[in-house]
Amino acid sequence: MPVAPEAPISVYVPCRNGASTLRACLEALLSQTYPVAEIIVVDDGSSDTTASIVVAVGGSVRAVSHPVHLGLPQARNTALAQVRHELVASVDADVVPEPQWLECMVRAMSTRATALVAGRLVASDRSRIADRWRMAHLMQDAGDLPQSNPRHLSGSNTLVRRGAIQAIGGYPDDEDGLVTPRIGRRLASMGYMCRYEPHARAWHLRQDTSRTVLRTWWGWLRPPAERAGSFASGEGLVSRRADVLGRFRRAMVVDMEAGQADLAYISLLGAVAFVAADFAYGAVRARAAGDPDAAVQWSRAARAWSDAVRRACEDCRPMGPSVRSNLHRDMLAIDWWTGTGGAGDFGTDVHQDDHVVAVARASTDLGVWLDSLPRAWWTHLEAGRVMVAADEGWETGSHGLEVPLSGPVVQEWWPETWKRVRQILPSFVPDLIAIVASGREGRGAGEALFVAVTREEHPYEARRDWSERLDRSVGVRCRLDVIPSDALGWLPANTRTVSLHHDAVCVWGDASVVRVIPAWSPASIPEFEAFGLLAGAERALDMGDAEKGRRLAVEALLVARRAFDPGGSASSEDLTRLWPTFGMALDEAPPTVVVARARALLHDWRFTWEGVGPGSAAVARWLELRALADQARGVRGSWLGRTGDIRAGAEGDDHGDEPGTAAGWV
Repeated sequence: MPVAPEAPISVYVPCRNGASTLRACLEALLSQTYPVAEIIVVDDGSSDTTASIVVAVGGSVRAVSHPVHLGLPQARNTALAQVRHELVASVDADVVPEPQWLECMVRAMSTRATALVAGRLVASDRSRIADRWRMAHLMQDAGDLPQSNPRHLSGSNTLVRRGAIQAIGGYPDDEDGLVTPRIGRRLASMGYMCRYEPHARAWHLRQDTSRTVLRTWWGWLRPPAERAGSFASGEGLVSRRADVLGRFRRAMVVDMEAGQADLAYISLLGAVAFVAADFAYGAVRARAAGDPDAAVQWSRAARAWSDAVRRACEDCRPMGPSVRSNLHRDMLAIDWWTGTGGAGDFGTDVHQDDHVVAVARASTDLGVWLDSLPRAWWTHLEAGRVMVAADEGWETGSHGLEVPLSGPVVQEWWPETWKRVRQILPSFVPDLIAIVASGREGRGAGEALFVAVTREEHPYEARRDWSERLDRSVGVRCRLDVIPSDALGWLPANTRTVSLHHDAVCVWGDASVVRVIPAWSPASIPEFEAFGLLAGAERALDMGDAEKGRRLAVEALLVARRAFDPGGSASSEDLTRLWPTFGMALDEAPPTVVVARARALLHDWRFTWEGVGPGSAAVARWLELRALADQARGVRGSWLGRTGDIRAGAEGDDHGDEPGTAAGWV
């Protein structure tokens, strides 16, 4: 039923050790423009002054206490059992709603089918690096526009119909701080809907450290992993490892694209910390299941993982000295898992095969993952680690490990070709400032990629002559670009620039040139550049370089679909992950077939952008909506040729639909 005018509303505040912000939260609730019938603080085993604050505020505020910590879901279910009214609002103890918050929530609830409304959560403090990391990766602000049945909503400030929530069995035991899709699906099965109301604003007073923000994300990701059986065996944890490392690699790509090396270091730290927390939680589960032997083994596995992180840092040669000597130390500094009883000082002997497999496989995964990170990142991560250490109060030194990052000293792990180029190229290129190697080892079969940065512009004939002389001197084909230093900051948005920004390593000269390369994001690359890459693939086939043709064709497809990843390699594995319907076929096909298939797909997609072809119905629908929006804003003019806007309208298609079909656009 719609909400009646002045319908009585109960409000509850789940709280565990939230004394620092609880008073401000309660005072804001007592100041609402819509009357609040009662306020219940569910004290979930707090050890601070929460109880005395409730008594001091008094009035309509009362406390319901758990003698021990039972968790957020149980606190919510306790509140639903204690409140007196059908409409129940809630805010977390570190959330302060604006005066009109409840009034806006009630207004959004005034439809018969609505069972849950979530308000907008706005961060009030972004001063610390960990707070900025939370804003980048754990954003709970859903934006300015109302939404119906969104996939995720913040559970920090909501209004619900008590009967509807109780009818679906209450809040599940593994619910976290979000309104999860499972709750939405259960409500939908009973004919209800969830809504997001952006005008119901509340301020989040949370202040994070690296430890608290990573612990929060681990807590969010743990319940679905547990339901999938990831903690039931060593092999389960091995499978979870790929997901964890993949998540943090994507997080680091986002951080580095934004030029936020300090955030990227927290992402790097999270990758190693999550694994330790997973092993420790395996011990918790074993102990709860009454298997003390397995609990001891999982605890030993957690300690063995700590040693594995130290060894991986020693073996990762491109890693800078500060990160190399401090990553393991920083992981121990943010340890949130030992206090759970999941890891103890049991030594490092791991006897059971299952645990040996888990530790060994995880260690191997970490070494491969660290080696796969672009070499140019390590220079920036050095600076990022210094900023995080200063913000967190950690040691900033490198403990005597000095490994040169770039410049005239040749690192032993550089490919032999790089060594020879830095010896040969300065002998015939005038006014040379630096030599940059672009691309990781093994990238581009039979072809090394180099950029010579000079003080002046040089004619094409001279650049071609230098490239040919370099090929003859080194003995392999080299792709040599020559760029004047004043043009570095104005490079066009293309795959070469994005890769250069992410992968470039200075092998000779002034290393600061690498930091001048603009940080274009993959979304900045225009789709039509895919046709240039396709032309390069066809030229490579004509020259007999089949593998280069395959690589460029796949890269063209990734660029066309805004899926180009500068931190990875252009492979059909990326296409298989994104579009299984044809990615696997390309993986098995010969290079000539891959290039031909890419040509057909690109032309198919181009026709779709232009309003004809398989996706024409979806494009026509989008253009109609766009025209109505432009009309409402008073915008005039033709859309013709604005393919970037069409792709922006299709962002969020993560369901693996085949490109060029209407399903991929709607």
